[in-house]
Amino acid sequence: MSSGISGIDFGLLKFCLEHTDSPNLVDNPLPNRDPADYEWLKKALQNLESDTTRMKNLLGIIKGNQDEPKKEGEQSKSQNEGKEGQSEGPTSNKQVSDEVRRHALEELQFYVEDIDNANDLVKIGGIPVLLDCLSPSSPSSIRYWALWVVASAVQNNPNTQAKFLLSNFLEVVFGILREEKDSDVGEKALYALSGLIRDNDGATHKFIQDKGVYLLSEILHISKREKLLSKVLFMIANLLGKDPKIKQDVPFLHSLLVFTATLITHDNIDIRENAQKLLLEVIQVNTNALLGFELEPLLRDRIKHITSLVAEERDIHQEELNILLSIVKLLLFPKCLVLRLS
Repeated sequence: MSSGISGIDFGLLKFCLEHTDSPNLVDNPLPNRDPADYEWLKKALQNLESDTTRMKNLLGIIKGNQDEPKKEGEQSKSQNEGKEGQSEGPTSNKQVSDEVRRHALEELQFYVEDIDNANDLVKIGGIPVLLDCLSPSSPSSIRYWALWVVASAVQNNPNTQAKFLLSNFLEVVFGILREEKDSDVGEKALYALSGLIRDNDGATHKFIQDKGVYLLSEILHISKREKLLSKVLFMIANLLGKDPKIKQDVPFLHSLLVFTATLITHDNIDIRENAQKLLLEVIQVNTNALLGFELEPLLRDRIKHITSLVAEERDIHQEELNILLSIVKLLLFPKCLVLRLS
């Protein structure tokens, strides 16, 4: 047998072939191949990267410490840029560097969608690198993709949620939500935040303790993007009842109720239904939020509109109708109780 293929365990291969139940396999001798073919295969297998190794390389690129790993026989991209782009000056090199970093973040986001890779990202020091990408001095495209990596890494993953919580990520994302001018970055920050606190009591408690619901309310009042608006409404509705201080903050709840009421007839069905759910939650938390505000006429008009639709269209709005009727029952119950007691 050729020395070029001595590294392959043909005994194991023969055992597998002899013990298979497939009727299509026959005991044929392996063909004699050029040893160079096996040498090529050996090198190819040795050069295969594990996901963790690839992520380490990507983090190096994102940090700016290294360019794309060079392949055999190739010069690194930075060397080529040094030769070909000397006359273009440092501005061109910086643009190329940011573009390479962005592509590295895109690839990293793909890897961390796998929960094992997300856990490994933390182990190989990914959190500090991502936090550095979120500094105000970073280009918006870098911040956007770094937030997407975080959102993917923490999704339904208690381990990475806990690790990001121990970092100052919550404070960083608060700053982005308050100050960010790029609406795409702000929207991605909200999704990263949502992933961090979802089904995580510790993260939710810290978020509430840091007055996160009040921050979401600020975003609610200034947001112009429908997708972002719908997400904020949904998040506040899910967090409102978990904040004991907010339950007693009647002025805040009243302000929230008045603004939310303007959205219950919105053209966007997601915004409309999430606004109605939030409205229901506000009233359940503290009925005093209703003081001085006539909500019933708005509800009656919307219910009347839905019930006047033809059957097929009415079915589309059935969930919305159920929410509205729940609000009406909640509004009427205290009045019925007063009448009964009197």
